[in-house]
Amino acid sequence: MDQQNFTCSITANITAAEAFEAITRVSEWWAKNVEGDTKSSGSIFTVRFGETSGTFKITRVVPNKEMVWQVVDCYLPIFKNVTDWNGTEIHWEIYAGNNAAQINFMHVGLVPGKECYNDCVGGWSFYIKESLFKLITEGKGLPGTGIRCTISNGDRTYKGTLFFKDDPLPDFPEEYILIDVKELSGEHVVSSNSVQRLDKNKFSAQQIQGGQYMIVEDKPLFTGIDVLADILETVKK
Repeated sequence: MDQQNFTCSITANITAAEAFEAITRVSEWWAKNVEGDTKSSGSIFTVRFGETSGTFKITRVVPNKEMVWQVVDCYLPIFKNVTDWNGTEIHWEIYAGNNAAQINFMHVGLVPGKECYNDCVGGWSFYIKESLFKLITEGKGLPGTGIRCTISNGDRTYKGTLFFKDDPLPDFPEEYILIDVKELSGEHVVSSNSVQRLDKNKFSAQQIQGGQYMIVEDKPLFTGIDVLADILETVKK
């Protein structure tokens, strides 16, 4: 296969059967909103993140060894080409030995030059290397309802999650900053209407001026820089 296709791998001390079963539990590591059968050959399922969606047909299943998902339709509203995934395929391969299993992932057709390439590489890397890996090793993944996103002030970039206005607010365990998004470029917030500390008890989507909001953990990433004050600068741009 073309080596430009995006690939990544994870390895854990589990059996091939356990690895295969974890992959099929899509709502526990990728998106919480999943409709349809995610295990059987010939079945069709849909994954949703707000308005973003992808519908897949499982075209090949070799239990505990491999699986292929064909993208039959998608809607990626943050890109100019909202069907950028159509015609691509997700390939899973499992290799077991020495009391461990290796999961190889390949998105066939997701290649440099595609509009969504960089953003999708970031998303897949998170959901496979972090979320699926946590599901396998700790029993609980990090499935999303929103989209992984970034916001920057100069050379300082913060990672968070982007939600559409009507998406429910997840039950975050830590302190977060709420960003009312004004303008996007792919999965990067270019400007914002407002930035404030999130009050989970008083949050209402009706307070959002734009059509989307972003949540960023209020955790200092750069020495001597207050996250809220730093991100507030994006309102002035």
